[in-house]
Order: sequence, then C-alpha cells, then structure tokens
Amino acid sequence: MTTWQFPKEVWMIIKRYENDLIYPEKRKKYMIKQFIYHLHMPFSLGMHEHKKFENQYDFLKYRNESTKHLWYVYPDELIRIKIEKVLKECRKIYY
Repeated sequence: MTTWQFPKEVWMIIKRYENDLIYPEKRKKYMIKQFIYHLHMPFSLGMHEHKKFENQYDFLKYRNESTKHLWYVYPDELIRIKIEKVLKECRKIYY
C-alpha cells in the first residue's frame, strides 16, 4: 500500500479558506475589538496584578469567550506581538 503526504502549501490554502468561512471579516473585527478592550481594562481600572503579559495572555486565550477563538484565526506568535504592542501603548497612556 502506498502512502502519500498532502502538500503543505495546499493544506494551508484549505485551512485559510475554512477559517474565512467560519470566521467572516465582521466576526474577526469584533474579536479584535474585544481583544483590545480587554487589554486596556486592567490599566483603566488600576488592577495592577493583571497588567503583566502572562496574565493578559492567559485571560485572553483561556478564560475569555469573546477572544479565545482568535487563536484559530491568527498564529500564536502574531497574537503575542500584538499583545506586547498594545501593552506598550497602555503603559504610555495610563502612566
């Protein structure tokens, strides 16, 4: 019996198409809006224990229903970079 590998490039195109069907642009924009809102919240409320990257990442990925699906749409590295960028902006705004 012969086995073959599905080409990675084709698989990525299929997954992208699947994500576009499951997560339309309107839903992605809503998730990103919620993502930024939740990153700003500890700073605006003065909740110092929740301002760290690790706490924000954990909350957004595992405990928040409105943002946990972002990890199906975007790669983890991209989300980590975005969290760092927004946290820098928050530190400029709220300090």
